[in-house]
Amino acid sequence: VPQVVKDLQAELLGDYVCPPCPEDIPMKRSLTDDEKLSLQLYIAWKQSNGTVKAYALHAAVLLNATNIEILSLHQVRNLARELTLFKATQKDMCPRSCIAYTGLYKDLKACPYIHKKHGKCNEPRYRYTPSGKEISRAQVSILPVKDTIQAMYNNIDTAEALLYRDKCLKDSLHLVGSAMYSDYANAAIHRIQYEQLEIFQDSRDIALALSTDGAQLTLK
Repeated sequence: VPQVVKDLQAELLGDYVCPPCPEDIPMKRSLTDDEKLSLQLYIAWKQSNGTVKAYALHAAVLLNATNIEILSLHQVRNLARELTLFKATQKDMCPRSCIAYTGLYKDLKACPYIHKKHGKCNEPRYRYTPSGKEISRAQVSILPVKDTIQAMYNNIDTAEALLYRDKCLKDSLHLVGSAMYSDYANAAIHRIQYEQLEIFQDSRDIALALSTDGAQLTLK
């Protein structure tokens, strides 16, 4: 693994150490009937891109039909955050969307990005109150990747899906010479990653891929 990758991994991980696999699935508190029905409505509302008014109207219909009090949209959102442990963090960013003030940029007071036509952006990070207090001019909400992965492993169905790669790999290692390659998880390239590059050593290891929008290079 290149040193630059090792340095980036060390910076991202800090002093975090992945805990051992739990023997039992950690149990959440029991949900009330009000909370269960409210969460079902909330999921349906999110998946159908509903409006705030639509949520309130459907909540009224459910209350009339079941006599079960439905949580308000604010309350059910807080409940979902509590159960999933999802909590977005706010990070400062350039008002022109050039950079986020993280990593090497975390202590800067102005945007260092250099535009091809206009040179250095130099847009100030903060505005100041009459008393001199710094207030971020622009921020972006970020849902931490670690929290997302933890929530997926906290659900038995998604946890089994995430462990599929490791299961296929281990099965192929026990069938050397007779294994039939059927997926990336038991293909030769993945075995090289495991045996020679010594990555994916933990059954819970996950690879993240980054993609960006393409560019329209012609008028076609």
